[in-house]
Amino acid sequence: MSSKLISICAIQGRIQVGHLFRIGLALLMATLLTAPTPALAVSPSPSPTSTGPNQAQCTASGGVWVIVDLPDAIMAANCAPHPADGIDALSQIGVTATPTSKNLICELQGRPINSCSKDKGFDRKTKEYWAYWHRSTPQAPWIYSERGANNYHPQPGSVEGWRWGAKVQPRWHTSPLIPPAMPPHKNGPLPIFITLGVLILTAIIYWWWRRRETINKR
Repeated sequence: MSSKLISICAIQGRIQVGHLFRIGLALLMATLLTAPTPALAVSPSPSPTSTGPNQAQCTASGGVWVIVDLPDAIMAANCAPHPADGIDALSQIGVTATPTSKNLICELQGRPINSCSKDKGFDRKTKEYWAYWHRSTPQAPWIYSERGANNYHPQPGSVEGWRWGAKVQPRWHTSPLIPPAMPPHKNGPLPIFITLGVLILTAIIYWWWRRRETINKR
């Protein structure tokens, strides 16, 4: 009677362990399949032309012209009518600014991808970061900003510029460009590690039950 009971418990244990193993495998596949594919390049696709005012029309009407420049392409350029500060100017042209805990802008419109999580907005190898520039008028030279964007108040008719690089000036652009969509970002490794841990633990339990069953048969 006891041997039958042990056999029944062993069979139930195999069923439960097998069920757990299948659940763990399904979780792993779901994590791998649903993880977003990171973009391969820093630069965005070419931005479509907007129907908004150009630089001359913008500054002549008291607006602030804003340019966001990446190494391979200008990401966005447009008119901010009456921005309260540099961050608001970006927001008004459709560019999302992501700051670090120290208020350093680490990504603009999600670019460079994963710069906030990886480099905290400053690439130590290349010395690149989002440099912030101003022009008092469209004809004036670029001046490197000594203030953070949330503490700077652009004047009507001036120009704001952002450039990812080693303190490189933005390129000049006078026609409006709509910023590209936010790119997908990588998921952290934690969900995959947890799923792998579940699979390994399930495999160990399964091995223990098989070993116990073999010993009981003897």
